[in-house]
Amino acid sequence: MFKTPIITSQGKTLHLKALTGKILKFTTIRMGSGIVEASDNPSVFTALKNETVSMDCTSATHALVEGVANLQCTFYNNMVTVGFNWTECGIFAEDPDTKEEVLYAYTYTSKNESQYIPPLEAEVVEKVITIPIDIEGCDKIEFVVSSSNLFVTQTKFNEVVQSLKTENIPTTEELPNADAPTAPGAVITNARLYIKI
Repeated sequence: MFKTPIITSQGKTLHLKALTGKILKFTTIRMGSGIVEASDNPSVFTALKNETVSMDCTSATHALVEGVANLQCTFYNNMVTVGFNWTECGIFAEDPDTKEEVLYAYTYTSKNESQYIPPLEAEVVEKVITIPIDIEGCDKIEFVVSSSNLFVTQTKFNEVVQSLKTENIPTTEELPNADAPTAPGAVITNARLYIKI
C-alpha cells in the first residue's frame, strides 16, 4: 500500500510559483523499484531512487477534497523487458521559469507490500494509476496528456460517425490550406493535449 504523496522541496517551490499566478504544469508519472530506507528523507528527493517506467498523463480531475486533483495514467508492461517490484512512484512537473521537469511529489511502499511487474513476455499487465495531488490555492493548472493515450468509447465513436452522416461536412479541397485527412483509427503522433482544470 502506497503512502500519501509527499510534496518535495522542488514541488513546494513550484507550488509557491503557482500561487503567484504562474502555471503549474504536471507532465509525467514515473514508476520505480527503489527502496526508501529509514535514513532517507523523500521530501528532498529530486528523482526516483531507481526509475523503471515513465508515463504521460491520461486524465486529470478534481477530487472530492477541496484543493486536491486526481492525476491519472495508464500503465502497460509492453515497455518492461525486465520484471521489477513496484515500490515508488513520482509525479513530475515543469518549472515555469527554467522549463525543466522536476519531481513534484513522491510516494512509496515497502518491498513486502509492493507489486511485482513482470515483463510482457511473461504476462500482460495493464493498470490505471490514480494519484491525488495537492493544488491548494493554484489557479492555473495544466496537465500534459499524450495523444497516444487518448481513447474513445465505441458508443461515442458511433455517435460521432452518425452525426457526420447527417451533417454537410466540407471536404479538404473546400478548406483553405487544409492538411490531408486522417484515416479513421489513425494515431496522431508527437501531439499533446493541455487540459486546464
